[in-house]
Amino acid sequence: MIETAGSDFSHPYQISVSQDLSYTFTVSQMNDVMQNQMNLLPAMAHTLQIKVVAALANSSIPLSSDSIQYTATPYVVPPKVQPPASGTLYIVGSAVGSWDNPIAEANVSSQQFTQISSTEYKITVKLVGDGEYKFIESNGSWTNQWSVATEQPSGDPTTLGTDLVFNGGNIRAPQAGGTYLIDVDFQKGKFSLTQ
Repeated sequence: MIETAGSDFSHPYQISVSQDLSYTFTVSQMNDVMQNQMNLLPAMAHTLQIKVVAALANSSIPLSSDSIQYTATPYVVPPKVQPPASGTLYIVGSAVGSWDNPIAEANVSSQQFTQISSTEYKITVKLVGDGEYKFIESNGSWTNQWSVATEQPSGDPTTLGTDLVFNGGNIRAPQAGGTYLIDVDFQKGKFSLTQ
């Protein structure tokens, strides 16, 4: 278990190992855990704690080691999916009322994401249940677009978020239409929806 110091392992990142007596992280694996699993900021020192919890296969009471504290600094890595070079991102599709591209002037502001960082974009938007959509970089161009590898079937849990790909299939909106916060994170290569 790995957690930031002082968190008392209330929300640790866990690695399950079966029958191994040791486990080794590469530097890049540890960096990925710190940035993409623990959401720690890069280029900043973070105090972490780690401990081992072991149990026998017969579901006996687990035993826990003492924790070890150390300092680690995640380094900046390229995003898993290349973000829009322009710094703009829009949503288009039947889930937001129309596949029109360019987006009608009256709808541009309601379909444009807010850039949170160089790799993260958010928008709160009303989605039509089971509609389809994509993310595009430039209003009026289909050249750079992001979505899913293959469109999900109706009701699939991945309609609430999954891996992001460049120029993939249409994204299926959740069956339950309504207002959603969509978070597109190019660093992690994922997007998520929260109603």
